[in-house]
Amino acid sequence: MREYLAKPNETIEVHTNKLLSFFNDLLKLYGNHFTDEEINLIKLACTYHDKGKANELFQTKIRGNKYTIPGEIPHGVLSCAFIEPELKKTLGDENFQLLLQSVYNHHTRDIKFNDSEINSYIEQKLMPYLKTDYPDINLQAFQHSEGKLGEEYNNTDSYYIKYFLSIIDVENIIVLLFEGSIR
Repeated sequence: MREYLAKPNETIEVHTNKLLSFFNDLLKLYGNHFTDEEINLIKLACTYHDKGKANELFQTKIRGNKYTIPGEIPHGVLSCAFIEPELKKTLGDENFQLLLQSVYNHHTRDIKFNDSEINSYIEQKLMPYLKTDYPDINLQAFQHSEGKLGEEYNNTDSYYIKYFLSIIDVENIIVLLFEGSIR
């Protein structure tokens, strides 16, 4: 099985587990400030936010110490394809939308791809790339517009979830710097 990197010296799985561990530590100190629903959504956002890095272009970029690769779709967008549609039943429409928006936008970018381009990439490149290691994988096509945010974004729950996801991710990077894992 290939090793899918999230950071130069860290797999997606290790990175995700560190994020969840940091969030659990945060909850020990400030858990009374979160509802159960918020905790669940932030944990789900942590779980899914970097799964889209398991794509050939991102892996080539990170292994080659490159900043960008032409044609690369941002990993936050691709990460949404990993979110199981069954979660919509569990979370409800509104919270499912919050999860999509938080994952899709966890790095603020002006996304230049449309639904057709994104879903073609998922079907024609991402799924075949992952089939070797995950023969049963079935990624979900989704509407680009479901993840995109409008002008009202800064006053939404999506912003709140993305904010905590960013704090947890940044804290993880700071610890990696002190450990010497990032140079």
